[in-house]
Amino acid sequence: MFLNGAYPVAHLDFYSAAIDVAKGRGMVISVDGALYLFHDLGKTPDIVLGDFDSVETTVLQKYAGVQQVSYPVDKDATDGELAIKYVLDQGCDQLEIFGAFDTTFESDQMLANVFLLALVSDRQRATGQALNARLVDHRQEVYFLDDNDLQLAGAPGDMLSVIPISRSVRVTLRGTKWELTDQLTRLGSSWTLRNFFVRETVEVAIGGSAVIVHRRTGNR
Repeated sequence: MFLNGAYPVAHLDFYSAAIDVAKGRGMVISVDGALYLFHDLGKTPDIVLGDFDSVETTVLQKYAGVQQVSYPVDKDATDGELAIKYVLDQGCDQLEIFGAFDTTFESDQMLANVFLLALVSDRQRATGQALNARLVDHRQEVYFLDDNDLQLAGAPGDMLSVIPISRSVRVTLRGTKWELTDQLTRLGSSWTLRNFFVRETVEVAIGGSAVIVHRRTGNR
């Protein structure tokens, strides 16, 4: 899924390759203004979704043969939230979300996009279905864990941050410079920011709720 976020020109090769990989695995959705990314790269999504208030009619018309899921401009959820609910209702169990971050300092939209991952966690709790979701850009991946664990593949020197979002969180880390075992941290604490991979696989276990940021070495 590609949201209407930032796709830096210097890294368009990364996003072009991501579209190709996603095409080979399943369904590719362009959400609202992300259609410009597909237009600029000469790519075609499987579905275009949104209220299309950020897309010129001439661009949208070029994808007239693609399935469109339209919403009114005045509504009670962002296009990103509606897109996630749509794919979950379609039975999606592996979700990668691109374009969740921007470079225009729209902090409200960026934070809301991060917490869209909680929708997936809530659906997993409600259904018992194994669901995996992450936000991705050319530098990093972001995950949401709620009484859950995660194994991350990376490289020594990659950065790992655990950001507690419930009042108290217990953190276990393996494969990092500073390993932890069921260590208590709290909402507002920066103690578990900026740890580092010391091997290619890191294990994270969370009791409570936390956002996990994995920033890859050498990507700016």
